[in-house]
Amino acid sequence: MSICPTHKSFSLFFIACLLAHPTLRAEEPKAAAVEDIEEIEEIEEIEEIEEIEDIEEIEELEDIEGLEVVEAGDGAQEESLGFLEGFGRFHPALIHFPIAWLFLLLFVDALTFIGGQMALLGVGKSLSFLTWLSFLPAASSGYFRMDALPEDPAAILHRNIMLMSFALVGMAAALRMKYGDQIREHRTYLYLGLLCLAGILVGYGAHLGGELIYGENFFPF
Repeated sequence: MSICPTHKSFSLFFIACLLAHPTLRAEEPKAAAVEDIEEIEEIEEIEEIEEIEDIEEIEELEDIEGLEVVEAGDGAQEESLGFLEGFGRFHPALIHFPIAWLFLLLFVDALTFIGGQMALLGVGKSLSFLTWLSFLPAASSGYFRMDALPEDPAAILHRNIMLMSFALVGMAAALRMKYGDQIREHRTYLYLGLLCLAGILVGYGAHLGGELIYGENFFPF
């Protein structure tokens, strides 16, 4: 009879172990499930990083292809550049010749008719013709250059001002060719007036040309 309590205690202990054992076994799958979830999340993060890298590589390739297309387009435009359009691109250089010739002519004629240096009469006659002649390549190159560009009101004004000065220089040169050394006795004031007006227009037209190239605020007036 004395061993009954011990037997009961052992039985209770055994039952308790049986009850506790499934709990321990249930915790093992939970831990394994947590580890599986963490592995899945790590794999998803790696996949997202790879997708981002792939997208960046695709964008870089698209940018490179876009640059190649632009360069190819520029090359095609350069290949299709015609003779007249190419000649028109010399306008910024050619326009300096009539400006220089005109102001040289004004200086020589001022010495001749105002300063009394009559020995320069023949020089002024030749300069008047050369000045008018220098307008031809400048005006024609400007025409062909403007024809290849979009229509711009400022460029149209620049062109009209320069053509007016070209016409004035042509009339002055015609007077000088007609009267020669006798210009001092016939149409001196008309001749000098035409040249001075042409000089003013050329200066203003050159200012407009500078704004077309360097921007409207190149000279703030």
